[in-house]
Formats: sequence, structure tokens, C-alpha cells
Amino acid sequence: MPTPWRNRLAQAALIRLLVVPVAVAGSPSIAGAQPGYAIAPLRPASPFDYAVPNAINAHGDITGYAVIDSNSEFHAFLVRAGAFQDLGLLGYGGTTGIAVNGTDQVALDGETPGVAALLLSGGQTTTIGNVDGGSSWVTSVNDSGDVVGGARNGDNQNVGFSWIGGVFTDLSTVGMYKTAAINDARQIVGTIGYYWTYGGYIHSAAHGCLYSGGVVTDVGSIIGDPRTDTEALALDASGDVVGYSTAADGSHHAFLYRSGTIQDLGTLPGDYASAIAINDGGLILGTLSNPYNVPLGSFLYSGGTMYDFGSLVTSGGTGWTQLIATGLNNAGVVVGYGTFNDTTQGFVALPAQLAGLGPAPAPMLSALREARPNPFRAATEIDYTLSAPAADGPVRLDVFDAAGRRLATLARGAHTAGPQVARWDGLADDGSPVPGGVYFVRLTTRDGSATRRLVVLH
Repeated sequence: MPTPWRNRLAQAALIRLLVVPVAVAGSPSIAGAQPGYAIAPLRPASPFDYAVPNAINAHGDITGYAVIDSNSEFHAFLVRAGAFQDLGLLGYGGTTGIAVNGTDQVALDGETPGVAALLLSGGQTTTIGNVDGGSSWVTSVNDSGDVVGGARNGDNQNVGFSWIGGVFTDLSTVGMYKTAAINDARQIVGTIGYYWTYGGYIHSAAHGCLYSGGVVTDVGSIIGDPRTDTEALALDASGDVVGYSTAADGSHHAFLYRSGTIQDLGTLPGDYASAIAINDGGLILGTLSNPYNVPLGSFLYSGGTMYDFGSLVTSGGTGWTQLIATGLNNAGVVVGYGTFNDTTQGFVALPAQLAGLGPAPAPMLSALREARPNPFRAATEIDYTLSAPAADGPVRLDVFDAAGRRLATLARGAHTAGPQVARWDGLADDGSPVPGGVYFVRLTTRDGSATRRLVVLH
């Protein structure tokens, strides 16, 4: 259903949030050890009384919705470098920020009349489209501004859609009636239906899927029974997929689908587990619920172990219970909402090694940002940032073709820490111009690696 704002509005009736700068970026560093977290509340600017975060990008920028109690008006917001920005109503009765990419493009929903999928970029709002004139809503945006979401067709059925390069595609044509996420390689995860006849009736089950290169792949089931439900809810830059799958006892277990194999990540005793996010270091975040889909808490899967997220809060956690996570970035920062001293509040939780003993701004990590312009004809500039440890070590900034062949090296060796700019003129290292097409620039440092998509026009 296209009503995430209504559901969370009801759950977050008393939120009072305090904006905390969380300008962090880069690759994760906690996936191999038991993590610890420092948690802090968030607060929007006046006139809003409370806000709910829905997503966080690589730089620590957060989107969601904020509410004015007196008239129940709700606006999408963006918290950037600790500053709260009201994104406004945009001509609708209410707006909800659903996802934010690395260049602060916000995928959001406009509500009343109907529901409309929107993209806010550089202060300009684009209506993404619909099927048969019905409602549409967003679920994810990648760093190229490609969006996926859902729509309701003329038969009042829900279908998935993609909006890639400004082209709207009804994905029910490939069987997807839900889409959940898209990565920078334009791989999409979502849900297809599985149908069978028994007792003279047609029965159905949900099957998670990965749509890549024009091919839809069913991720399977953790118990191998196609008559059970499995849903894919998120993926990382490499195309690893997470979600939930029905276990033999009927409960939901989190799963990881990698290299054609589905892995049962399990659940915590008495709970149903659904993985909702995976970062590029393999850290997996999910929600815990009861059999009636009532949220109970969250989990973090790290180093082969599933932890109750609340048990990992080592600083600022007094008074917090029932933490419901909604987003995760590559630095391991988590956003969501929970109960604080018997009231509901939104939160941001920093990994302990980033946060120190409190909610101070995290140290800078390396990051690769979107090239500008992109697509380009003559040349493009690529902004990136290096942490002090990364700058001290080996640094590479390389361009690869779609087959993975290195064509050009734009930066190499030790650097100074801080912001950097590299220029690529569309030439290979041997001086020959590359043909028009899709390429990838990759930053590799001690902090890990990050990749951006480039498009050369001729």
C-alpha cells in the first residue's frame, strides 16, 4: 500500500526531535566485529512539532517527514550537514521524503489529491509518472537519479515501475508487482507472483526477485518450497539482495541472496525478521515484528551474528525502547524511530568508533561524489574526499568500461586529506578517445572502494 507516511504518522504521534550533525560518508568499518552505537534524538525547525526519518545517504544526509500538530500538516524534509530544510508541500496536501541519494536528490511522495511519485533535484520537482492515471509512490533512488516505486493501474492492481533516464516503465510487463530498491548499476529488487492450482482454486505466493540486464531472477526460498512467501527488500552496489523468507515453522527469517544462493540469516527468538537494508560492507539492518506485522524492534547482522539493535546501544540509550530502524548508510549510521521515556521519537545512531562518547559530528571518511556534468561530451569533473588515514595510504581513482577493463587512471599515490577534484577528458591512458557509452569511475583507498557511473556522449 502506498501509505508509509500514514502508518508512521500513527506510530509517531509524540515525536520531538533534535537535529544532530551526522555528516559521515564512505565505506563501513564494523561489519566484522560486534558493533556498538551511540544514539541521539532529532528535532526539526519551527513550526514543526516532530519528524520521522525514513532514509540516510552516504554523506549522512537524512530525509523523512515532519508534522505540525495543530493541523496535522506534514512536509518532506532534508537534514544536510546538521541543518534542517523544509522541502514544503510542493502543491500537495502533504509530502513525505522516502529516499535520498548521494547528490541530495530526494525521492518523495505527494499526497492529496491521490498519491504522486516525485523527484526533487536542485530545487526543481519532477512528477515521475503513473499507470492508467492512478496513484504512484516511490521506494528508492540511485545516485544517477533513477527511481523505482509502485503504482495502481486501471484494474486497481498494484504494479512496480522504474524511472530510468527519465523514462517511465511499467514493470508488471516483466511480472514485478512491487519494486523495493535500485542500485547504481540499475539492478532492481522487488516481488513477482508465483501461482498454482489446488482444490480447484488458484493460489499465490510472493517471490522476491532481482531484475538485472533485462532478466528477472527469482531469489528462491530458504526452505526450497515455492509455495511460501519471500520478498526482496534491498540490495547493495554488488547486487547482493536481502529481505525475508518464510521458514518451515511459518515465521519470517531474514535472508541474504548472493552469487545465486539464498542464505537463511535466521531471526531472534519469538520474532519475525525482515532485512530492509544492506550496505556495501555487508552490514545488514532489519526489523523485528510479531506474526501480525506489528513492529517490535530491529536487528543488525554483523560478522555472521544477528544482534538485537537495542542491545548494541552503548551511549545515550537510557530511556529508549522498541527501536524501529528505517535506514542505513555505508558508514553504518542507522536512522529510525523508537519509544523514549514513553513517547515516540526519531533517532540517529552512530557507530561507536565514529561517535566517540556522544552525538558529536563524526570524523570525515572518504567519499566519491557524482561527476559533473554527467552525461558529458568533452570532459567531466569528479569530486572526491579523502580521510586522513586514506590520504596517507595508497589512493587510486580509475575509470573502467562496462566489461570491467581499466581504461584510465585519474589519480594515484598519496594525497592530502580533504576534498579533491579530478578531471577526465574521455581519453584512455594511451591517449585514444573512448567510444560513447557507460563507464565507471572507482575510488580505492584504505577506507574501502566506491564506484560512480559515467556516461560519455559522442
